Amino acid sequence: MMRRIDAVIPRLDSNKIVSNASQLIDTGVSVAPSAYQAAKTFGTCIAPLGQALKLTASIMDKIADVRQCFSLLRVTLDIYNSMNRHIPY
Repeated sequence: MMRRIDAVIPRLDSNKIVSNASQLIDTGVSVAPSAYQAAKTFGTCIAPLGQALKLTASIMDKIADVRQCFSLLRVTLDIYNSMNRHIPY
């Protein structure tokens, strides 16, 4: 088994597969700390973003409630104006 492995290794290196793989591994090792730091930084942004979205949703709910109140007032005024036109005082 070892003889077969020993026979194959020089052919792999002649195609530069081993050296290219080694370079990719070295690149991966050098990039890993930066990727970890970027993920850590991104993680610290999640909580404030969630809080901002929660606040935005709360504001939108309040606006929707106010809009419904205005719609109800408009309907009430329309009814009053309609009645006022048809019923003489």
